[in-house]
Amino acid sequence: DQLAHFNSHLNLTEAEKHLKSVVSSVFVPWFTFYDSLIKLAIVDQITHSQKQKYLNVVQANLKKLKKWSLHAPGNYLHKTYLVQAEQERVLGSESKALELYSKAAQTARENGYPQEEALAYELAAGYAADRELKHLGSSFIREARNGYEQWGAVTKIKQLDAKAQKKFKEEFESGMAVGADFFLNQRFQLDMM
Repeated sequence: DQLAHFNSHLNLTEAEKHLKSVVSSVFVPWFTFYDSLIKLAIVDQITHSQKQKYLNVVQANLKKLKKWSLHAPGNYLHKTYLVQAEQERVLGSESKALELYSKAAQTARENGYPQEEALAYELAAGYAADRELKHLGSSFIREARNGYEQWGAVTKIKQLDAKAQKKFKEEFESGMAVGADFFLNQRFQLDMM
């Protein structure tokens, strides 16, 4: 996961060089959102001075996301909540982070963003796993899986299942396997129609 985060960071760093040429593009909010998430994902792996720099960039990005959320909450509020949740994770505020992950997932669902609802649950699952909240984490993984299923992201579901088997072995064997069987049965039944 860390290697993927670093590779994503390198790609975003390259994209940032060209950001000024697309100022009024839909790519700017997208970049702002993912730039924040990636910086927060790797912040514990970098030097203290870099960490402070990244946290400052995230804070500036959050200011933009909040502004966009005022004008188009259906498009940006869940993104704002998710970046705030990850920021609270980094800062160590457990109850606030969990509340914000929940708000991010809920507002993403309400506004038709199943992929970002799933991402909110996936990040919440990782957060829960890191704090030994296995039952809660496995519930979040199931919700993430449902969101990716709704979005049609079959490869992402396979990746999530593999990650879940490692992080939530016992919970996966008792609960996730049932979920996987359910989805396979549903798909088989649809194919038979």
